[in-house]
Amino acid sequence: QITLRWPGQLCTDQRNFIPTPWWNTSWHIDGFPDENNSVPKNTIQNFTGLVGIALSDSSADLSGNFVVFPRSHHILEKYFQDHGFEAVKQGLEKIEKIHLPPAQMVHLKPGDAVIAHYMLAHTIAPNTSPNIRYQTYYRPNVRTESFSPDSMLNIWKDWDGMASVVLHETKAIPQNTTPLSPFYADGKGNAEFKQQLLRDAEISKKMTQFERLFDSQKWDEAQPVILEIYRDFANDWMFQIKASLCFTCGKVENAPKAEEFLQRAINMNPGIPSIYSIYGHNYLKQKRYVEAWKYCKQMFTVPPTGDLDCVKGAIET
Repeated sequence: QITLRWPGQLCTDQRNFIPTPWWNTSWHIDGFPDENNSVPKNTIQNFTGLVGIALSDSSADLSGNFVVFPRSHHILEKYFQDHGFEAVKQGLEKIEKIHLPPAQMVHLKPGDAVIAHYMLAHTIAPNTSPNIRYQTYYRPNVRTESFSPDSMLNIWKDWDGMASVVLHETKAIPQNTTPLSPFYADGKGNAEFKQQLLRDAEISKKMTQFERLFDSQKWDEAQPVILEIYRDFANDWMFQIKASLCFTCGKVENAPKAEEFLQRAINMNPGIPSIYSIYGHNYLKQKRYVEAWKYCKQMFTVPPTGDLDCVKGAIET
């Protein structure tokens, strides 16, 4: 599974990226029936562990981080030992409030991996960064059956070698816990989160349409799509670059709109020479040498100046 977290996701203000006040009051574990997944009612599809691999940088807080509730796998083990599974086969929201420790954001660099026990309660953080967060998830399962209640009642049953490692680990529940329901089941956050999911699905659909038109160089068709979804990507500098290129590659009279998008990208990341390099190449292909020289020249003002292709482009210009 590849998951994307858009800039502004789980934020109340799409321009200033103010995180929702309720983002860390929810939790879930996978494999329970819900209207947003394909798990059938009256079933639980548990597995052994959750493995996430970062494809982008989420090393800062509030950058769409994977979020965990430490030691919650012990807390949920005890809950299912006491309450069984019949109620939750209708959905995780059937669980009453459970006392959990504070949420903790996981900080990852591209290529880093996080391994979480299946029973570890988790959620996602808002993305207040200007970049889309990309992450892949794998759900390894050492069993062949889709539901193994014993593995949820004894959380180390499927983890060969771990029993001896955690033999002397304390199972004491932290003192600083807060009663929390899964999926914002107790407040307006649940409805807002569902709206967020619908909005994300619509954004994904529009972005896919834009990317297809962009890759096909159908600039005139792509431009109205860009303007339609701009409000959702106002703070994503890569989107600004693509939008600007789309207008640049179209008709010459669209140049002011292209410059507008480009300037936003530069304002967001003024120290990235590739922005200028991209534009130098683009104008060079169109034989618009004055504009090409403008951006090739700017590229040399931003360290590092090691973009050999841009150097060649500047010489050719």
